[in-house]
Amino acid sequence: VKQQTDPILFPYVRKRQNAPKVEKDIDIDREVILEKNYQYEISMVMFNVCTNFLSHFQELLFRRVDLFEYAFGILISLLQREQPRSFLTHLFYSINALIPPFQLLLFDVKNSVCGELVFEVVRHLDAKYKSTRDEALTLYVNLISNNVEAVLNFSRMRLQTTIAVTRLTGSAESNTGAHYDGFPRLLDALNVAVSFFKKKKTLKDSYGRTISEQMIELEGKIQTMIHDHQKMNDFLHDPETIAELYEKISRELHDSPDERIAWLHNLASFHKGKRNLEEAAQVKLLTAALCFEYLDLLGRWDMTQAPLFDLVFPNYSAAVNLPNQEVLVPLEAEICQSKAFSEDGFIELLSEVIETLKDATLYESAVSAYQVMLPMFQETADYSRQRKCYQDLVELTGILLNETQMKQRIFSNYYRVHFYGELFQDLDGKEFIYKELNTVMLAQFTEKIMKQFSTKFGEKNVVKLGNNAKPPSPLEEGIAYIQLGAVDPYFSEEELAERNTEWKRFYNIKKFMMNQPFTKSGKAQGSHEDQWIRRFVFTTQHSFPYMLKRIEVVSQEFIELSPIENACDLLGNKTSVLKSELNSREPRLNVLQRELQGALLLQVNAGPLAIAESFLPEEKASLYPEEHRIKLADNVYHFSRILIAAVAVNKRLIGPDQVPLQEELQIRMADFKAKVEAYPILETLRLAKETKLTEGDTLVKKRQQMTLDEAANKASLSPSTESLGGRRRTGSSTSLIEGRDRRSSRSVSRSYKAKTITKAEAEEVRTSSSKSTRSSPRSSKTPRHSSSRSSKSKSRKKSSPVSSPRPLVATSAPVVVLSESTQRAQIIADAEVVAADILKETAVIAKEKTPRMVIKPTIVTPAPAPAPTPTPVDSRAQRAQAGIMSAVADVRSHLANYRRTLPSMKSEAFLTDIVRNSGSLKQVKSDLDKCRLIVTFPEYQVVPPNRSPGSDKLALAHQFVTLQIDVVDRQLNSIEGEVKHLQDVAQLIEIIKVMKIV
Repeated sequence: VKQQTDPILFPYVRKRQNAPKVEKDIDIDREVILEKNYQYEISMVMFNVCTNFLSHFQELLFRRVDLFEYAFGILISLLQREQPRSFLTHLFYSINALIPPFQLLLFDVKNSVCGELVFEVVRHLDAKYKSTRDEALTLYVNLISNNVEAVLNFSRMRLQTTIAVTRLTGSAESNTGAHYDGFPRLLDALNVAVSFFKKKKTLKDSYGRTISEQMIELEGKIQTMIHDHQKMNDFLHDPETIAELYEKISRELHDSPDERIAWLHNLASFHKGKRNLEEAAQVKLLTAALCFEYLDLLGRWDMTQAPLFDLVFPNYSAAVNLPNQEVLVPLEAEICQSKAFSEDGFIELLSEVIETLKDATLYESAVSAYQVMLPMFQETADYSRQRKCYQDLVELTGILLNETQMKQRIFSNYYRVHFYGELFQDLDGKEFIYKELNTVMLAQFTEKIMKQFSTKFGEKNVVKLGNNAKPPSPLEEGIAYIQLGAVDPYFSEEELAERNTEWKRFYNIKKFMMNQPFTKSGKAQGSHEDQWIRRFVFTTQHSFPYMLKRIEVVSQEFIELSPIENACDLLGNKTSVLKSELNSREPRLNVLQRELQGALLLQVNAGPLAIAESFLPEEKASLYPEEHRIKLADNVYHFSRILIAAVAVNKRLIGPDQVPLQEELQIRMADFKAKVEAYPILETLRLAKETKLTEGDTLVKKRQQMTLDEAANKASLSPSTESLGGRRRTGSSTSLIEGRDRRSSRSVSRSYKAKTITKAEAEEVRTSSSKSTRSSPRSSKTPRHSSSRSSKSKSRKKSSPVSSPRPLVATSAPVVVLSESTQRAQIIADAEVVAADILKETAVIAKEKTPRMVIKPTIVTPAPAPAPTPTPVDSRAQRAQAGIMSAVADVRSHLANYRRTLPSMKSEAFLTDIVRNSGSLKQVKSDLDKCRLIVTFPEYQVVPPNRSPGSDKLALAHQFVTLQIDVVDRQLNSIEGEVKHLQDVAQLIEIIKVMKIV
């Protein structure tokens, strides 16, 4: 056996080279040398057989690609093993010789040989011995040249090189950090390859691009990937940097779709492990979007409609970066082959997104995600999946309508972090906005960040800077400075008007603000007249939510707010908080009392009253711009109105133990109102508002001529007559909805007329309207024809004190507009009139359709005879019939109570009452169904064989109970019709309110 003179490659042999030799060790060394030589010889035999086979059977191999893969795979397996350098020389030389004859199979036909071969070549480019690296580099350059020669591009080599580097760095990453040296030898070898192709200026692809340019791009891409992998080992203490590196590497792999999707899956798993659910959903959304985009680029997307990813992914356009089509088309047969690149895989990704969003209580985004998925099912007519989607949408929208559940949701807090110091490496000088859960306060976030970097750099080397502090100049070497502070989303007035829900104010945001108080004297805090605000506005690179929890700040600007502008801002924020709470169906008492106490129960020279006293007196008018004083007066005016409503709502919600607090709030409220109304600028503002409303009366009169359907369409609330409620009666020339429309139009016109009215008169309006509701009964025997109906409408219009408008005041007298509370009372009174008419008309319909049934059972008296002892069956029957009668009596009692609650529309929560009553109505119907089921049981249908005394009575009682159940059932159906009409009335009330706002 030929002995090799090359240095021994096995580590356990190297350890023994310098050890003193003994006889036993010499025997072991002989065995090792023999094993090495056997390996060499066996490898040479395999090598010779494969090369001879590949050389002599080329025609067969072109027809049988599987045989080609098997034979070439043996040569690749020899590269995968540790081999003597002399054998590697023979192996690289022979593979170089085999590349030209099989270039079409390697680079034009789908096969597994090219990827495995390129990986082994790239691995040997980082080998320890220079001779091995040179031989591997020669083979690598030969592969690129033959790729260009075969198909006039080297897309496959570029793709496989990227995948090979990814695999290589991933395998090194699985080892300890000490073994990850950044692959300097691999980068040097690539640099030599680039230099070689720079001399080949005539070597171009089919699109006219030189191979040298593409090699330079490939080298830079590989350098970035290796550098990013190295940073992963350096920033294990910083999870946000790790997530950024995952995202960056996936973006670099844009010309390798399968690898890119794999890295995004890793990023989604990383986020889920950290419970960053919204970010994980965004990553899955990007994965689905990329699957669609790549398939569409390759012409493999069959649907005609493109999914609307912008509905759920605000950074869609920026995050989806795709290569040129000419890069992917040559590789069409070997890319986008995983399950994700199919219709089922796409649906599965979107389903994962929806489940993750539900888990994060982001129900609005989940609803939007269904809008991305549904068009596919609609186009393929997949009604089964459509049904499942709509069922889930019903559940989601039901949750969104549940205000109690919505108030329990937790949105995000945002913090600004600025890094200073060379210890941060790439983070030095950068500024980020961090997104955290609402439960993470500033103190907790500060502790988390400081602990995170103290673990890496040492506690003494990390210094926290306040929001107002600036880093020392020059920076102390070896010290890491971190500046932290809380920020809030920033919106212009136009944006704030559009974002009318809490979710909209936390979705698709990229501007944040931070207020820094200061005074001209140099102090941070001062009185209201001296307090200035420096407002910083930060703009991030992407919008939240995004695939990352932190986004870099790309621009920063600031404005200075004068003391009076700061006061306007403070009052506007307080008004918005109170208004938002009062507009909810169930105001939270703790939030309401917190705001009220902060506004009314403060010490001297604090709160809204102190703000008004600082800027609104006439003697201070020359100190501030007039437009700022008018804006502040307008804010005070609106704040006082909303404060009155808040105190009233608080009175309704409190218990007996909080009556003293309510009395104190009312006293302070009266004092506040009296003091602010004493300022002349508020009186001037009030008169200006009244004049503006009077000038708009002409527009209101024009609106009165519209039908209710047109008004509802203008308000974008009811697109059809059917949604306003009411079925048209067949055989009648005038429908129920038409009459209700006319009455609602009169109600709207009465609500908008500007007139002089006092609080007593407003109460009189309510009283008179309620009287008119009770004073106009309608006989059920009167035929319901259009002529009689119109005459009754006219008579009701003449007799009702609400419908006759009060005379307008003379033009010389001051015009006074109805206050908001008076207008609201009048709207409710008008709605009650409409509801009363509907109830009467509904009663007439019910009486016409359901004839009165009076059951008078005839009791058969048996012939005089000695009554035998009742059997136990009769006793059980009597108890059963008594139970049925009791159940029916309970149902009738429920119905009576329900009827009494139907006309109660005295509160703002009328629609809520209707929904609640509908739920109780379902319970009554369920009880009635149980009674009907009980009656059908055999043991309750008692007709004894030996017609004992009382059996006829029991049979008649059974018949009576059955008939009573039918009567109650008809009454129940009638009440269901009434509930339907009352729901329509509730919608009319909402339309009236919207028209009032318009």
